[in-house]
Amino acid sequence: MRRAFAIHDSPVTIHESKPADFMSLTRLHVALLFLALPLHAAPQAARSVHLRWPAPAADIFYNELTVEQSVPGSYFMACGFRHGYFGMQELGDGRKIVLFSVWDPDLSADPKALADKVPAENRAEVLHHDPDVVAKRFGGEGTGAQSMWDYPWKIGETCRFSVRATVEGQKTAFAAFFWLAAENRWKHLATFRTTTKGESLRDLYSFIEDFRRDGKSATEVRRARFTRGWARSMAGDWTALHRAMFTADDTPTDNIDAGFAEDGYFLATGGEIKNRTQLGMTFVREPVPVPRPLPPASWQGEAKTAAGEALATIAVDTSKAPDVAAWGAKAGELCAVWYPKIHELLKSDGFTPPKNVRLVFDPAMKGVAHTSGAAITISAAWVRAQPDDWGMVVHELTHVVQGYTGGEFWVTEAIAEYIRDGHFEPGVRKFEISEKSSYKEGYRIAGSFLRWLEEQKNPAIVATLNAALRRGAYQPAIFKEMCGAELDELWKEFASAYGRK
Repeated sequence: MRRAFAIHDSPVTIHESKPADFMSLTRLHVALLFLALPLHAAPQAARSVHLRWPAPAADIFYNELTVEQSVPGSYFMACGFRHGYFGMQELGDGRKIVLFSVWDPDLSADPKALADKVPAENRAEVLHHDPDVVAKRFGGEGTGAQSMWDYPWKIGETCRFSVRATVEGQKTAFAAFFWLAAENRWKHLATFRTTTKGESLRDLYSFIEDFRRDGKSATEVRRARFTRGWARSMAGDWTALHRAMFTADDTPTDNIDAGFAEDGYFLATGGEIKNRTQLGMTFVREPVPVPRPLPPASWQGEAKTAAGEALATIAVDTSKAPDVAAWGAKAGELCAVWYPKIHELLKSDGFTPPKNVRLVFDPAMKGVAHTSGAAITISAAWVRAQPDDWGMVVHELTHVVQGYTGGEFWVTEAIAEYIRDGHFEPGVRKFEISEKSSYKEGYRIAGSFLRWLEEQKNPAIVATLNAALRRGAYQPAIFKEMCGAELDELWKEFASAYGRK
């Protein structure tokens, strides 16, 4: 049996006389909506109840939520933090959704402010949302960005939530992931970025809220379990959320409760609920194992064609090198932009590039980077030493798009450098040709050779080589067919044109 005990701290409630203290802790939007009612007035809503999770500043917040009782107008929130919240709702018409929201950066915003009145520079930015996820602005409880996804969750179903934070200077991008058990994968709902003064995930909490507020809703029961919660610190260490403090808003009712449940805790409010736990109580139990599979570690986005069609999912994993997470996120964004461009430059009949591209940052890797299939592995040490080397990412991404299963090494590397130097960063890197230089070296010199052939001999040479390599039909004779001379003769002409040293 797991050991579990409760600590009776001083009673904690959120009083109307101290709204600023509450906002500094959680920005929980119900504090803006549930003001203390006169004692003679019947409450219009069930009391909002919360569990607060002590944890260090984190880049991943993971929690599991199981709804045990619900009625229309209920919000069961699994992952709340200073700048937003993530959970699921049963709407007034019985429709069920997963909801993720991030506030605009002004923490003291008027709770009645209109979302469309906030200046664009002060708004939370929408960096990503899945095609079947609705992203929009919200107001009336502070303002911000909100995403909703129709998901028919069921009573008794354990749902898994994860929020990942990537700090980018004074801003932070918050990404929401929901586990699809039937598909054995994490669904990336949305990523919102807002000004945080460099904060990650702080002041973690969960809650149950009644947002119907029609009087009758106060008489109905809402109950849920919160289990197997974890947070990953900025140093990469996982902390079990095995301590939970019970708090509530100022609605003057006592039909609320909290306590231990299997592998975690429960919250309940409304109806015939009997209060057995005093507010301010802290529950402590032994940690449960770290969740598997682990939540996404860094960044995920989509590469789309010029027509807006999804081409590939780009996923970045910096779990082993969390200090390069911001760089990794930018590398992911770069790939999302350049994947369709490279595909267009290297298009050939009957070929479709991989649908899922993965970037992994390895702290033990000695070289720079390498690509295998659709997986790119990048040295974290190289990134730290060469933080401006974005061309390396484009080079490796080209290998993913190439999709060659064999062929000539130097041509493969030459085409990757042709994309990098000829299209991504033209004129940035210089090269010299010595007496010992040869196209067989591949890389920069060979890429420059292909660009010269394209400009001086035949504009279709690279496209022809690319298509042949994909078919496994590369032959040196292609150069003579396309450019009118043997390969070695063409190289001598190129070297002479650029001058040997």
